[in-house]
Amino acid sequence: MRILLTLLFFLPIMSVSALDCSKAISTLDISRCSKIEQEKVESELNKVYKRVMKNLEAKTKQSLRKAQRIWVKFRKADCDAVYAHNAPGSMSGLMYSGCMKSRAEHRIKELKEYLEPN
Repeated sequence: MRILLTLLFFLPIMSVSALDCSKAISTLDISRCSKIEQEKVESELNKVYKRVMKNLEAKTKQSLRKAQRIWVKFRKADCDAVYAHNAPGSMSGLMYSGCMKSRAEHRIKELKEYLEPN
């Protein structure tokens, strides 16, 4: 029984790591691949944000922190609307993660402008 429970716990992890996104055909696999890509972009967004925050003066840092919090709420609301527009279809989740990824990529570009010399 323990072996079965252990296998059931690790099965989703193993199947995601074995997933070849270049050959994804099913909606489930495409959604998984989209989620993986979104997580990569989210990780990059966090790294860029932290790098930017390290290089700012206190006043600018405070303003950017406030703006970033508002942006996070905006992005969630915006992508929730995309999801609602596509619901209850099977692609609604894919559209949501695509929206989140797209907005994050755009935000990364905006944040990188803080790293450019004036």
